[in-house]
Amino acid sequence: MIRTERFEEVIGSDIDEWIYMFKTGEVKEGFKSKGMKAVKKKLDYLKMSKKERKTYDSYLMDLARENNIIETADQDGYIRGLKEAQKKIKEAQKREEEVLEKQKKTIIKFYLRGFTFKELSEDFEMSTEKIKEIIENNN
Repeated sequence: MIRTERFEEVIGSDIDEWIYMFKTGEVKEGFKSKGMKAVKKKLDYLKMSKKERKTYDSYLMDLARENNIIETADQDGYIRGLKEAQKKIKEAQKREEEVLEKQKKTIIKFYLRGFTFKELSEDFEMSTEKIKEIIENNN
């Protein structure tokens, strides 16, 4: 058991800070031992009058509500942004499919006009296998 009444209030270590706090119920400026900040906050709260505590608790509730509102707004904005991005991706995929379909029709048209697989491959920058696949799937 620690006897705080024998403590001479000479602070040289973390344990001295704790003993001082137990003896006096105060945390001096500059105390650095682990947990001392939390103890100071709690002591400050306990030293408040009922009216001060009520005001402080109300302040904390308002702060929590405001943080909730901000967090909800952030989430709503994120969801809206995600939906917008998905919409744009679908639009881009649709445009890409349309371009590929036109490209396939052009490849077939040129093939029917006598272009070789090699020529089509070079002109459309595709492998000859891909050109053959396009032509075979559309006959």
